[in-house]
Amino acid sequence: MQGLTFLTEWELTDALQLSTITAYRDYDSLEVFDPIGAGINFVNFAEDASGRQTSHEMRLTFDDGGRLTAFGGVAYFYEANTQRVPGIYNEAVAQAFFVSTGAFGDPNVLGGLLGVPASALTDLRNPFPFSIAALAGGQGFVPLRPNYTEESANAGRTESWDVFADVSYAVTDRLTLTGGLRYTNEDKVASGYGGTAMGPNRVTFGPALILPATPNGAEVSETASFDAWTWRMVAAYELNDRVNTWLSYARGRRPDVIALDTGSPTFFSIAPAEIVESLEAGAFVSFDRGNLSGSIFRAEYENFQSAVFDPTSNTFAPTNAGNATQYGLELQGDMRIGEEVNVFFTYAYNLATFDSTSGGQPQALAGNRFRYSPEHALSFGTRIRLADGPWGEVTFLPSYTWQSHIYFDNDNQEFDGVRQDSYGLLRARLRYETADGGRFAEVFGNNLTDERYLIDAGNTGGAFGLPTFIAAAPRTYGIRLGVNF
Repeated sequence: MQGLTFLTEWELTDALQLSTITAYRDYDSLEVFDPIGAGINFVNFAEDASGRQTSHEMRLTFDDGGRLTAFGGVAYFYEANTQRVPGIYNEAVAQAFFVSTGAFGDPNVLGGLLGVPASALTDLRNPFPFSIAALAGGQGFVPLRPNYTEESANAGRTESWDVFADVSYAVTDRLTLTGGLRYTNEDKVASGYGGTAMGPNRVTFGPALILPATPNGAEVSETASFDAWTWRMVAAYELNDRVNTWLSYARGRRPDVIALDTGSPTFFSIAPAEIVESLEAGAFVSFDRGNLSGSIFRAEYENFQSAVFDPTSNTFAPTNAGNATQYGLELQGDMRIGEEVNVFFTYAYNLATFDSTSGGQPQALAGNRFRYSPEHALSFGTRIRLADGPWGEVTFLPSYTWQSHIYFDNDNQEFDGVRQDSYGLLRARLRYETADGGRFAEVFGNNLTDERYLIDAGNTGGAFGLPTFIAAAPRTYGIRLGVNF
C-alpha cells in the first residue's frame, strides 16, 4: 500500500486564503485462508484485491477578523477497485456438511435408501466418497473430487464531485450561528463474474457450489448515478467566560451501494443511500484546575445499510435494513490534583436499535441493537509525575476501560450461546521523556488482568452455521523507545 498527499496554501489577501489537498493511494493484497478454521478441508478461499484512488479538494476561506467567517470549495474523488475470490473445495466434505444440515432431506431416510447409517453421510472427517445427487439421478457411483474449484470476481468504479459552503456569523459577542451545505454527485459502475472451468459440481450439479455464478461465467455490469444534498446548522452560545454551549442539527449520508448479487434477476442489488438526521446539544465548562464537557444526542436513520447472507446465491448482499434510532449522552472531564497528578474520566450511554416498522411495514431487525455498539462505556485513569528535572521527567499512567455487552452482527445472533458480555481492561505505562520531548522510553502493560474476550465472531463461517471466533490479545508487556524530530 502506498500513498502521496500534496497540500498547498495561498494567502490571496489579508482575508482570503486558498488551500488545496491532492492525494493518491493504491494497494495490492493477496490472502489465502480457511474461513471455517476447523481443519477439515471443506473450503479454502483466496482474496486477490487491488485498487487505486485519487482525490482533489480546493477550499477558499474568508476571515477578516469581523463577525463573518466562511469557507467553500469543490472536491473531486475517483476510485477503482477489483476483488477476485477463487475457492477450492473437497466435494465429499461439502456434501457431508450439506447432508448434515438437511439440504438433501432427512439424513436417516437418506441413509436407509443407500444402505448406510446416517452417520456415514454426515461424517466431515471421513465423508461418503460418492455423489448422492448422482445416485438419486440414476447415474451410479460418481466419485466426488477433493479439489473442485470455482471463482468469483467483482469490480467497482466511483467518480464523484462535491460543491460545499459553510458560513458562521457572530450575532453578538456570545452567540454565533453556523450553516453549511454540500451537494454530491456520483457516477458508479459495478461489474463481476462467477463460475468454474470444471463443469457442474457433483454435490448439487449446479453451475456453482458456494461462490456466486453468472451465466456461462460471463461478466455482467451495472451503472447508476446518484446525487444528494447534506447540511448542518449550529448555534454556539457562551454563557460566560467559563461555560460554552452548542446546539446542532445535521443531515448526513452514506452513499448508495451497487453490489453483485446473483440472486437478483439483474445480477445486482442496490442499497439506497443511508440518511441520518441528528440533533445534539452540549456544553463545555472550564475550571481553574480542569474542564468538563458533555452532550446529549439523537439520530434518526433512514435506509440503514446492512449486509445479509443470501443462501440462494451464497453471497453477502447489501440490504436496506429500514429505519433505526440512536440516542444517548457523552461526558468527559479531566482535573489536576496538586501539581503532580492529573485524573480523567469518560462515560458514554448509547442506545442504537432498529425501529419496529419502516414505511408502516414490520422490520426484520425490529428491536435489534447495532453491531459492536455497547450501551454503556466508561474509562478513567490518571497521570502521575513521579520525578522531573533538567534531565526530563518520569510519569506513571494507569487507566481502566469498561464496556457493556455487544453483538457481532445486526441480526444479534448468539452463536452457540456466545455474545461478548461486558468486560474491562487495565493498562499502565511507566514513561521517561527528555526535557525537550525529543526522546522517550517506556515500559507498558496491556490487559493486565488477562481478561478473556472476543473481538469478532461469525465471519464467513457463520453463514454455514460454523462460526469462527477471534480472540483478543491476552496480557502483554513491552518496552517502547522513540525519538521525535
